[in-house]
Amino acid sequence: AHKNTTNKDGNTTRSEESKVLQPSFFLHILSVASPFSCPSDIFHSIQSHSNPNRRSSSSPSPPTITMTGDSHPNNGHHHNEEDYGTLGFPLYTRPVQRQKWGERQSTPHTNFGDTFFDLFYVAAAYNLGNLIRQDPSWRGLLYFAGCFWPTFQMWSSKLYYDARYYTRDDLWHRLYDLATIITLATAVLHIRSVDILSTPEENMDMFIFALSVAIGMLLSIGRFVEIIINVEGQEVAKVASKRDVVYLIVSFGFYLSAAIVAAVKHFGDDDDDSAGTDAYYGSTDTYKNDTTQHDDGHLRFLAAAADDSYGSTTKPDETDLPIWLCIGGAVTVNIGLIVLVCFLLPSNGRHKEVTVPMNVSFTIHRYGEFVMLMLGETVLSLLIVDTSESSNYYKAFFSGIISITVLEYLHFRSQPHKADAHAMRRSKEAGIAFSMLMQLYSAALIVLGTTYKMILYEFAYESDYSKRRSLFGGVLARFLAGSDSSPKYPTDERQQRIAHLFGGSMALVWLCMDAMILTHRGIKDNLGRCRFENHDSTNKKVMACVLVLIRFGLIALLASLSQYETAPVYLALIGLAGIICQVILRFIATSQFGDDDDDRVIPEGVNAESYRAARAWPNTTQARVVRKKVVSSNSGNGSVQSDEQHA
Repeated sequence: AHKNTTNKDGNTTRSEESKVLQPSFFLHILSVASPFSCPSDIFHSIQSHSNPNRRSSSSPSPPTITMTGDSHPNNGHHHNEEDYGTLGFPLYTRPVQRQKWGERQSTPHTNFGDTFFDLFYVAAAYNLGNLIRQDPSWRGLLYFAGCFWPTFQMWSSKLYYDARYYTRDDLWHRLYDLATIITLATAVLHIRSVDILSTPEENMDMFIFALSVAIGMLLSIGRFVEIIINVEGQEVAKVASKRDVVYLIVSFGFYLSAAIVAAVKHFGDDDDDSAGTDAYYGSTDTYKNDTTQHDDGHLRFLAAAADDSYGSTTKPDETDLPIWLCIGGAVTVNIGLIVLVCFLLPSNGRHKEVTVPMNVSFTIHRYGEFVMLMLGETVLSLLIVDTSESSNYYKAFFSGIISITVLEYLHFRSQPHKADAHAMRRSKEAGIAFSMLMQLYSAALIVLGTTYKMILYEFAYESDYSKRRSLFGGVLARFLAGSDSSPKYPTDERQQRIAHLFGGSMALVWLCMDAMILTHRGIKDNLGRCRFENHDSTNKKVMACVLVLIRFGLIALLASLSQYETAPVYLALIGLAGIICQVILRFIATSQFGDDDDDRVIPEGVNAESYRAARAWPNTTQARVVRKKVVSSNSGNGSVQSDEQHA
């Protein structure tokens, strides 16, 4: 609603006033109960009011004062308040393209709906960690990949949609978001052990997992179909969405095939299924004193309990075909994106004619949140675990806590927090490389956190079981941290497997971290840091080569660590020493190749803002003043301008 006011000089000022009618009781309850219930926090227009001249005529006109539904001013973020007239809370509104190529991109406001969505990935990471802990083998890694990639694809698909489009606050899209959450939660719930997922004839978990992921992909397809039919934006948005739908349909076919294979196995012959279940659970030696038959309720309890032991027992009618199909669905999307971006889209910047730009600042923020969740899984693994009175236990525990804290520092210190310094702004090839590396990096963080839990459990196994847990404590530990039952693998073999996973995951984390730095700056940019006008350039190049060789040497050392060390406490200590060495190398490189840009000559051909932003410390919040011009028009005497300051 618009309101005209006249001051004492006769000048008329037109401003926008928020006017929302009370919705019906049902809509009001949904508005309060939904995790996506903050209109100003969820939907953010990038057609910024700081640059109104670039808005198209079809774009919604943002209000002059954006205080609706929020208790603070914009402060550089953009809100999507929309005047719905007498409707108040509409049933449906059109999705809107966030920005066009060449427009200034504003950072969207904090979205608590996205944060709530990410919470389900904490549980996913924890279940994935338990999966690999229960079967630390190549087959366990196969099922880890088959469960991680599809769930990550559901997250990345939502990210790529949200970074290009937004939806206003309406009933239809809230219900759509709710359906997405239910689908994701169902898939995460059924990330179980290899023993259960590999026997779809006896257990429904593989079928339900694959079906949930297939439905999640179908919901993602539906979002882009809506863009094709009814987007508020450029025609190119429809063209780009058609491409997105094509490879998502192929991926959906793989997941649906996995669900069909599992369903045929499970529902094909009920009599054989029942006999196989009774035979397996009647003869299992997971609990050595339990050889009796149980009813269906006890079978389910024993299946859950059997989840938490190392290794896997061979079951009748095992099949890995569904999990291979799930991996195929995720790989298809990745290959399709690589081929599209690197080979099919026009080069030399002409890809902008057939694509919709992503909001890079929003993408950086979302990737940072996701990495923090993966690091959080490591924290859970270190804290939710049985304890031991052994001194080596606490050596490993404190080594893990310090290691993950320093690793968090390394990650956010090496990642740019400004869009102009990010790989997705540098080039389309660098952007797709960063996306692929982020998948490997996230998976490696989960495995690394799991190995810390496995290391701590080694000391718990050495303790006197009668002193460790009461009956209630054992049940609680089973729900939170795994089983108290004895592992199946012999000690030497088990510790060898732990060493393989620990060294490999740590080396992969470091390798991905260094590779992501290259995607952000490029090889030429990094080599340019070794050229200075007032310093001995030759010595700098030699030092740079030495630092690079040391970093690659550390990666090779951790990758081969399992060949000459398997003792759990030494694994944790060596990992901590390696991370500290990485920090020292970063400080040496900073001191020798520039930290204070005022005293350094920026290499020729290197973007100055990217050069400075790459060194900025991203984990600090600095106060700043945003100036806004308030323009008021009068009836005939021109216009009057004044400045507003917001700290």
